[in-house]
Amino acid sequence: MGAVDDAADARSLLFPSNFATRFARGDLRNRQVMALQRILSRLNGALGGVEFEEFLEDLAYWLQSRRAVPEQRPGEAAQTARLRMLLEAMEHLPAERAALQASMARLFATSRAVTLFTDVGLPSRPAFAAETFDRLSRALLPDPPVEGDLGQLLPRLFESRRAVEWFEGIAPELAQQLFTLLAVPEGPALEPLRRDLGEAAVLLAVRISHHGLANDVRARAPASALSDSAFFKLSPAVRAAVAGSETTPGAWREAIAACRKLTKDVEAALEHTGVSVDLVFRLDLVRRMLDRLYALLALVAPSGGAAVEGSGLKLLTTLVRGANRDRSVGDVFRSSTRLLARRVVDAAAHSGEHYVTRTPTEYHALLSSAGGGGFLTGFTCLLKYLLSWARLAPFWEGFTFSLNYAGSFFAMHLLHFTLASKQPAMTAALLARSLGEAGTEDERLDSLALEVARTVRSQLAATIGNLGMVVVAAIAIDSAVRLTTGESLLDEVDAAYAVEVLHPFKTLLIPYAALTGAALWLASLAGGAVENWAVYRRLPQALASNRLLRAVLGPERAKRLSAWLMGNIAGFGGSLALGLQMGLVSPVAAFFGLPLKLPHVTLSTGNLVFAGMYRGPYEVFQADFGWAVAGIAVVGSLNFGVSFALALAVALRAREAGALPLWPLARAVGRLFVKRPREFFVPGG
Repeated sequence: MGAVDDAADARSLLFPSNFATRFARGDLRNRQVMALQRILSRLNGALGGVEFEEFLEDLAYWLQSRRAVPEQRPGEAAQTARLRMLLEAMEHLPAERAALQASMARLFATSRAVTLFTDVGLPSRPAFAAETFDRLSRALLPDPPVEGDLGQLLPRLFESRRAVEWFEGIAPELAQQLFTLLAVPEGPALEPLRRDLGEAAVLLAVRISHHGLANDVRARAPASALSDSAFFKLSPAVRAAVAGSETTPGAWREAIAACRKLTKDVEAALEHTGVSVDLVFRLDLVRRMLDRLYALLALVAPSGGAAVEGSGLKLLTTLVRGANRDRSVGDVFRSSTRLLARRVVDAAAHSGEHYVTRTPTEYHALLSSAGGGGFLTGFTCLLKYLLSWARLAPFWEGFTFSLNYAGSFFAMHLLHFTLASKQPAMTAALLARSLGEAGTEDERLDSLALEVARTVRSQLAATIGNLGMVVVAAIAIDSAVRLTTGESLLDEVDAAYAVEVLHPFKTLLIPYAALTGAALWLASLAGGAVENWAVYRRLPQALASNRLLRAVLGPERAKRLSAWLMGNIAGFGGSLALGLQMGLVSPVAAFFGLPLKLPHVTLSTGNLVFAGMYRGPYEVFQADFGWAVAGIAVVGSLNFGVSFALALAVALRAREAGALPLWPLARAVGRLFVKRPREFFVPGG
């Protein structure tokens, strides 16, 4: 009877009043403490199946909460206090402790862990789009029952970043007590897990070989016979390690190292053969699977007991982190687009070299080409008004505007004219590349400061050329129209509208101008992406070897055509992207009830000059026209500033150059301005 009475006394701790007295200072309304009491009360016998898995989920959620509990000590994290409370409660509940350990033993005995080792923390789909959709679905939809698979259970126990942080922050002594409480299997009881470890290693090796021997990977790998490929040799080496039949101890390590080297070689080749998001996704998947395979084999074929313990803890930590990462769409997007971003940014940086002047000759050439761009923009404004007077349906009007803008940008590119608003995205990428150059910190800052000065003066030159010549062109066009028709190009309504939309405070000009800066940045990305696509698809080689082109143009002209296209395709792609945005954003947004506009500094200046020509020399000194001129300054600042900031942020991230040292750079720029202010306006002789 004594043992029964002791058990009853221990069990009485789970009575709500007793539990509250011990852990909540008698407060039965403390939700956090009483939630633990209800969870532990479910341990009224050995749980199994879905019931026990749901118990583990609820217990993990309670432990990971950051809400305070009465037992919390000063300066102690809430999660630590909760874990101490659980351990203390279980010390006084032997029956529940035994039930918990029996349930854990049954879970490990009846569940499979192959997918835990092969899929948790690793993309489960072979393509970028499929994996993105799968992760999005898992993030939004409820999880199905676990059904005896540890690979499904672990993500449910650690489904947030907070949960991972809690696990990684557990003090070693508390972690050991928790594992003892759960009675994680040891010794012979681990045999099912060891079997699953071996099967998972073999399965991973097969998957790695499949991806590594794909045609697009082999085409970018150093030429070799299939039997000599590191990916071909991987599976036999892993099977031998798992079976314990290796002829050379540790041969699996050499096989994995060879696969890693080959993966790096293929990735390096992408700089010259073009980047595919799907291919980068698969290379990143191979890299992660190789890391996981190494961790598994360190347990299956260890070199010592200490290695087993350390590798086991490392693998467990990796699985917990991966359980959370499996739901992250951003993770797969960042990892798969990093090389594409790097290549696009490098293309932009190469173009940016043409927009930064270092000599008086380059400066005058830029000023001249910007003048040509501004003069052409005046005619772009004229054609836009002519198209608007056709009164087409909103979409078709926007589409014709897009053709007008894109045609103008194409002409500027072919005539080697400059549009000032395109510069910031290019020069930002160039600045990011300069940040990664070798040298001491002071040398790099001085070099960056000089690059900033060159960028500023080049941007000023392009802006002066654009705006100065668009004013000249608009005045000339309106004067010609007056001589021909006796009237100004614009009527009273169009002129009033051109002035009204440029008021910086009475309209949404400021956010619209910032949106235009984002559009300019997107256009620069589109140009680099089109160039990358052409390289990846080997378009120049395809054109040069096309039978029809060779027959019509001859072999040499076909080669020159392909080379010319390759040299201009980024400019064409960026021009088309910008033209489509400038013309179609407004009508498409209007369809959804959004009155969006994309005011462009050079085009807006041309429109304002046409309005001023209608008003005459006295009316342009009215207050509303003055506000419109101020609006031009706002548009220009935001067009350039937003485009530059976005391009610089992406360039720094893509090149992994770290954060831009703003304050040290600002001081270096200030010192340069004091010593050589002329550098910010005109180049030295």
